[in-house]
Amino acid sequence: MPICPQCGTRNPKENTVCRSCGALLEVPLAPLPETPEEAAPPPVSEEVPIGRAAAFGLAAALVLGSLWFALEYLTHQPFPFLAILVGWVIPEAVIRGAGRRRSRALQWLALGLAFLTIAGTLLLLAATDPAGFSAGLESRLQDVFSLLLYLLALLMAFFSPAPRPLPRPQPQEQETGRAEGREQPAEEARPTAEEEPALRCTRCQSPVTEADALLLPARRGQTVALCPTCADEIEARFAAESEGVQVGPAILYGLGAALACGVVWYLAERFSGMGLPFLAFIFGWLVAEAVRLGAGRKRARVLQWISLGLTLAMIIGTQVAIADTVRPAHDRAPSWSSDGTQITFQSDRDGNWEIYVLPTDGSTGARLTHNDDSDGESVWSPDGTRLAFQSDREGRQALYTMNAADGTEVTYLADGEEPAWSPDGTRLALVSRTDGDAEIYVINADGSGLSRLTKNAADDVHPSWSPDGTHLAFASIRDGNWEIYTIKADGTGASRLTDHPAADHSPAWSPAGEDIAFVSERDGNAEIYRMNTEGGNLRRLTQEPAEDQSPAWSPDGARLAWVSERDGDAEIYLMNADGSQATPLTRDPAGIPEVLTVRLQDPFTLLLFILGLFQAYSTPAPRRLPRRRQAGVT
Repeated sequence: MPICPQCGTRNPKENTVCRSCGALLEVPLAPLPETPEEAAPPPVSEEVPIGRAAAFGLAAALVLGSLWFALEYLTHQPFPFLAILVGWVIPEAVIRGAGRRRSRALQWLALGLAFLTIAGTLLLLAATDPAGFSAGLESRLQDVFSLLLYLLALLMAFFSPAPRPLPRPQPQEQETGRAEGREQPAEEARPTAEEEPALRCTRCQSPVTEADALLLPARRGQTVALCPTCADEIEARFAAESEGVQVGPAILYGLGAALACGVVWYLAERFSGMGLPFLAFIFGWLVAEAVRLGAGRKRARVLQWISLGLTLAMIIGTQVAIADTVRPAHDRAPSWSSDGTQITFQSDRDGNWEIYVLPTDGSTGARLTHNDDSDGESVWSPDGTRLAFQSDREGRQALYTMNAADGTEVTYLADGEEPAWSPDGTRLALVSRTDGDAEIYVINADGSGLSRLTKNAADDVHPSWSPDGTHLAFASIRDGNWEIYTIKADGTGASRLTDHPAADHSPAWSPAGEDIAFVSERDGNAEIYRMNTEGGNLRRLTQEPAEDQSPAWSPDGARLAWVSERDGDAEIYLMNADGSQATPLTRDPAGIPEVLTVRLQDPFTLLLFILGLFQAYSTPAPRRLPRRRQAGVT
């Protein structure tokens, strides 16, 4: 309880002037703040509006959860790093809803909302996973890296709204302030309450006139004032931060941090199997802090450029190293949907042979199968609702059917491979080795009525129905060389269409029934050819040094899909029925130039890289107070 030095009256501790005589009371000096922003009084935690904070936090949780679910559901790729965004945005929304206040109650509120957001999103994603709820949830919780991100997000959510304790007074600074003459004489120099200046220095609590005060912005649109002496001391401290910079140790510390961060980034992406561009922002800050630490906790323009250069080198080096490990994927066995708008194909782009579907306009596709074994060639049913495909998921090659829309309702049909739907959708042709060699069989669409169509000691493969369902084309080596044959649907009337020393195989009957596309090696490598159903009118459709395989007609007969290796790896291509206008449908980047191009074309990734560089450049920037201006003058 302050005692007036003039009249001896005891005053309440919050008074700055005597309640009896109006003389100024002795007020302890506040400690020197680290930055001008800390000059503002810290927010208090009393009378926290929990309801409003909960409403703000719940709204943020719903938005972030919906965004997370939509991204994973539409792209079929995991995004566990979005948990970090949840752990940061939700507590910020809670703090804003509480009027920028902080309290223990807000910590638990933010933690609960973040936990519900993460858990709810994972449960929804597991419920919509094609592999089933249990398998989907297990796959998301088995990844150690994802679990680490979830835990880090919860820690961020809990500690962000923590109350900030008031700093203790520093006695030595109080004595320094008195020695410099800030304390007014008790009787002669102390002004009365009527003569007291309108402002007080927020650091030392001494009165200051509007003309001499340095006004600084504070929270919630308020301003605080600094007296000239305190402003000079802070400016001197900031100036000292830029003196005696040790450039050599700063470079060594920053280089070590950049190498460590680059290795961690590389390993994280290598073993998680997904892109982690947000690490550029985190590591940009770490490199800048390492540079400052090596320079003796200094700040200078030269340190900004050192941090920027090392962070840029880290980002480029890490991306090049990651790109160098990306192996080329292979896309094979295209099949058109009945309406001609989609194509299914087999691909190992995710490390295992799976079945994918892609719109023919090249827009984003989807993965239909999720199995540790190989899922291979697939064909659409004539009504477009089911897909027949081959898989070794039971330890042997067998045929299955599934929903064409989402890959669910998988049903076993029979052992075999290379399925082909009949035009009326009631039967499938397939290749089976049940009797020792590869032969053509026919089975009902429900898996019943398996019957052998070809009976030959040599292999018969690649069946393709005629549009009227009366004949099948296939490839056989029965005459000592791979040639194209046709046979009636009852197994009679086999007829040879091609006769060349080179291999001819993979026939595909056109929808109009007049032509058959096939693969031939008669010109030195595998190319796509076209002939009529009698074996005449031969035309070569592709002319590339690389191999072209697996032709498939569009339902209207105007185009062909096929597999080509002309760009270094097997990709799906489209062309007109006469061989013109060949364009790639799939493009799986491989090698440093292609992978880097794809990564830098993603605006989100590019934005995070830029933010990381900005963080590295701005962190060691010298600190300065704004120019002094009079109160009320803008």
